[in-house]
Amino acid sequence: MNNDSAVTNGDTGEPDTPQSDDPEVLDIAEPSSSEESGAADSELQRDVDAVIKRHAVYGLASGVIPIPLVDLTAASTVQMRMIAQLAELYDIPFSQQVAKSTASSLLASVVPLTGVGAASFSLMRSVPVAGPLLGLATLPALYGAITYALGRTFSWHFAQGGTFETINPKAFRERFTGEFSKAKKTDDNVVAA
Repeated sequence: MNNDSAVTNGDTGEPDTPQSDDPEVLDIAEPSSSEESGAADSELQRDVDAVIKRHAVYGLASGVIPIPLVDLTAASTVQMRMIAQLAELYDIPFSQQVAKSTASSLLASVVPLTGVGAASFSLMRSVPVAGPLLGLATLPALYGAITYALGRTFSWHFAQGGTFETINPKAFRERFTGEFSKAKKTDDNVVAA
């Protein structure tokens, strides 16, 4: 019998798949579940990166708002939206209370005296002449870098299967500090990451 021709199934008379001893004939297989998983992971990572990049730019933009404390409120809102979108991408129920307290704690690790430090950065704009110039020179980069670092830290945690209930404050702080350092090395890191 010729192996290059179709073989019929003895039970139904229907043709089976063609068979061949010829090494030139390739059997095209369906993608394996690991290949599909890799494609899904790749797509998820692209979506995560897009969310972080977009919100880092929004964070930068919030630093341009010339009204003291309004800029800080805008940056915080951008960060909460980003964390909520990241949680949605990873199919994790969003907890605004945990996200806010975690973000505040992480902010304290890079801006001393959290509430007072962040507010004083924003309020420096009220100092005539020098305040708005200093604010415009520093706050957009600061807010963008913080937003970027928060996004990277939460996405890292979620990618490992973490949830809002399983946040390890020490590991989170270490990760956030590293991501913040990377983000502030160049202004392009926040936008191009």
